[in-house]
Amino acid sequence: MEEQNIQIYIEPSNIDYVIIKIKEETIEERGSVYEATRRAWHAKLSNAEPYKYVLSVVSGIVREVYEVEKWMQGSEERVEFVGHVAPQYIVDYFKGKMIPEKYRVKGLASPFLYKKLQDGEATMPIDLPEPVAETQEIHTPSPIVAEPPKRKNLIWLWIVLAVIIVAAVLCFVLL
Repeated sequence: MEEQNIQIYIEPSNIDYVIIKIKEETIEERGSVYEATRRAWHAKLSNAEPYKYVLSVVSGIVREVYEVEKWMQGSEERVEFVGHVAPQYIVDYFKGKMIPEKYRVKGLASPFLYKKLQDGEATMPIDLPEPVAETQEIHTPSPIVAEPPKRKNLIWLWIVLAVIIVAAVLCFVLL
């Protein structure tokens, strides 16, 4: 995808979020975008806790948006969250769009970035849905289910296993 063909979202003034940059390789290793996004980030728990949403970003483009149920302390001063896909109106606002330039500057070492509005920066509130009346049924998003391993990963696993077995048999026969 070429950058000029992708819309850059305008930061909403009424939603705070964390941007977590991940790589395709990490998604493949961990089995899903959610698992690649949710854990092992070098950040302070007290700084992350106020943020209710996480944008999962690959190559500068928002791949998914999660609503955080809980931030937790991981190992070695790292944080992680448990959550689910955000409400559809929030996902629609961000997903498939490029993050603003200030988060894509070369040299930004951390893949874990907090939303920061600068003085005079253009913002736009997201239209929030009307509150649901008590008599209406409230739909809650389903929890994230890990995607099954990709078939090509399983094929490579079998190939590696076969090579190891052949090598072991050859070593046994030659000795």
